Amino acid sequence: MGMLVVITGGPGSGKTALCEAFAEHLRGKGHSCGGVVMRPTVADLPTDRVVVDVATGDSRPLTVPLGTPGAIPAGTAAYDPAALEWADEVTGRAHAQADVLIVDEIGALEIEGRGGLVGAMQLATNARRAVFTVRAGLVSAFLAKIGVGTTPVLAVSGGDMPAQVEELEKALHL
Repeated sequence: MGMLVVITGGPGSGKTALCEAFAEHLRGKGHSCGGVVMRPTVADLPTDRVVVDVATGDSRPLTVPLGTPGAIPAGTAAYDPAALEWADEVTGRAHAQADVLIVDEIGALEIEGRGGLVGAMQLATNARRAVFTVRAGLVSAFLAKIGVGTTPVLAVSGGDMPAQVEELEKALHL
């Protein structure tokens, strides 16, 4: 097993921003990063998200209106299965090629096995170095699902981004 660090926090706590800042920091030091982040659009609504390839910046609309045929419902949102499949392909490539795999974010959908970033979850335990964001309250269930007893967990709630980036770097032994 490689190094896995979990980032957790509530909605709007800065999990995605930390992942993006960490990837930028590592690229500046010559490390390759890959994976995906789930970024809110300009409207910043939980039902209006895009999935972004950390390495290339390519993106796909992630959320679709509830009731869209074939969409995967989850709470107040519904997810485009094609976008999730693309995200899993991106994480698979990153797992094979990047120094650090970043996956933002794992929620109840994945943990309950109803869809989402299922392929990415399978990579959590065998990536060389990986950062996974997990929704607040789901960390224990995530670790149980992937068969990991303990791993470093960084709880974010805004705050000092440079210090959090440094903490991630140390946790991954970079």
